Amino acid sequence: MNLEIANMVLNIGEATKGFDWGDFWTALFASFFGALAAFGCNIWQENIRQNREEKAKLLKLFYDTSILIKAFVYYHEHIAAKINNMTTDKLKSISTITIKNLNIMIEGYGFITKFSPKLYEILTYLAQDINYIYKQEEISSEYFIKATKEVCLIKLEHIKVSTKKLVAKLFTCLISTNNALIRYYKLNNLIKDEVANSYIQAKKVLDKTKNAYANILSTSKESNIEKENLKTIKIDLDYINEILDTWVMDFGLNKKQKEIIEKEIADQAKLKWEAPENEI
Repeated sequence: MNLEIANMVLNIGEATKGFDWGDFWTALFASFFGALAAFGCNIWQENIRQNREEKAKLLKLFYDTSILIKAFVYYHEHIAAKINNMTTDKLKSISTITIKNLNIMIEGYGFITKFSPKLYEILTYLAQDINYIYKQEEISSEYFIKATKEVCLIKLEHIKVSTKKLVAKLFTCLISTNNALIRYYKLNNLIKDEVANSYIQAKKVLDKTKNAYANILSTSKESNIEKENLKTIKIDLDYINEILDTWVMDFGLNKKQKEIIEKEIADQAKLKWEAPENEI
């Protein structure tokens, strides 16, 4: 057995006397590094493709949010006009608005959790709140048919408050999505032109709401509002303030970037630009 092994080794040695080991190892390493480079290139290309897809989806979310802000600001004014016409002699015109087909479809936005689980969570709240308002709209339609005026007013007030809270959430989503696009996808500030109009309209509703609530609470001793109603108003005001104060994310943008964004938005707001078809 040992003799056979020895002969085999000698035969291998004879067969490889003229073999160029340098070329062999060069070819082997070239093949290895070539395959590795191809693999790395494929990963790089896949990352670029994925980045483009994610950016496109986030851009869609940004502009969808802008559209939803406008729709629900108008809807808020629509409900406010209904309440006014039921409680005063000075009638306001009520334009028909359809919100039934508007919503945020959160499917496909799972990638957001890579950099902000909180933003994804906000999207789920938005979808739930919009569906809730749809249901309340259907219920209120039934109330108008068979309920008393007082009951209808309670239902409309509830819808109006729910819409204000939704506008606050949409407002913070718009700002946060804009910041995410700047931070992770290297885009410029997008809150301008038509989107600036959405921003301004939302801010008007929220500022008006906060001022009205604060005024009611500050004059509560002189008013005849029941304590339970005052408590509800304070809860609603605190909730809206919490949304506006804690739901906006800057994703680690540096101080200079945030200052530029804030100035650009402030400049747009000063213009108070509103397209004629978007007047409230």
